[in-house]
Amino acid sequence: MKKIVFLVLVIFLGTTNRAIPYVIKSQYTFDANNIRTNIWNTGVLFQDLRTTNTAGFEWPKYSGKNAIFTSGLSIAGKMNGNLRLATCSYAGEHQPGYIDYINNGSVFKTNSSFKLYKVKAGDTQNSNPDYANWGLMVPYGAPYEDINNNGTFELNIDKPGVPDADQTIFVCITDADPNSHSPSEGFSGGTLPVYAEVHLTLWGYNLPNLNNVLFTRYEIINKSGIAWTNTHFG
Repeated sequence: MKKIVFLVLVIFLGTTNRAIPYVIKSQYTFDANNIRTNIWNTGVLFQDLRTTNTAGFEWPKYSGKNAIFTSGLSIAGKMNGNLRLATCSYAGEHQPGYIDYINNGSVFKTNSSFKLYKVKAGDTQNSNPDYANWGLMVPYGAPYEDINNNGTFELNIDKPGVPDADQTIFVCITDADPNSHSPSEGFSGGTLPVYAEVHLTLWGYNLPNLNNVLFTRYEIINKSGIAWTNTHFG
């Protein structure tokens, strides 16, 4: 099992919003600084889910100007010599959940805990249910500030989210359900899964020199049991 981590900076920096029937899409809005944009529970970034084909990544915030329409990380590679993809562009071939190993096979799993989580400066477990339930996602890569440095998340001691960030959004997604793959996604979607488990974190700061920056971190784990070769991410 290999783990790959990407860190992406978006500094102030498509075509149809195609519906996928297997998951109810939802989004959270990042608006911690001069950027206002959206994150979907399928891994799509920026596009506004509320109306069809609506650009996202508004910069400056509330200006009505959009720098980007839609985006997302797509994976392409070979498994046992066969091309497979997990594309993310308009609707996304991922859905909230994780991958378990059952009878030596990789199996898609999900439950109501797998969703978008968002915390911001000043939140408490009493004011924000995502803050109170953050610990459910810590095993799947949700970041937190380990106040007492014991390596274990403790709600009443540690702080959910990226340390010192004004806002953090997290979601654990996977392409492991074959039903989530569709040629309508574009970019040659519709292959068998690559069985990637993706821990996606977005965060930002409302500070001088950082208030036009959105940080994005992808932790990508190959849970297929088969090596990815000739693999590309974009």
